[in-house]
Amino acid sequence: MNTWSIKGLCENCGFAYHGIIDSENGSFPKIKCPACHKETSNFDESSAVDKRNSEESSTPNYQESILEVIK
Repeated sequence: MNTWSIKGLCENCGFAYHGIIDSENGSFPKIKCPACHKETSNFDESSAVDKRNSEESSTPNYQESILEVIK
């Protein structure tokens, strides 16, 4: 089982979330936005997002969320 700490911005509603996801096959699973509950794929590992945010001098206000994996 693989576990990742991720951050993302929902491409449907713009909600900025962070949380933990698990996967048994080694790849990121599909998840639903914690706010609008639509499928979102605009996320990455937290460390990669933090690096991009520091390079762009912008940091959204990420809300800690329980992430729902789509099975």
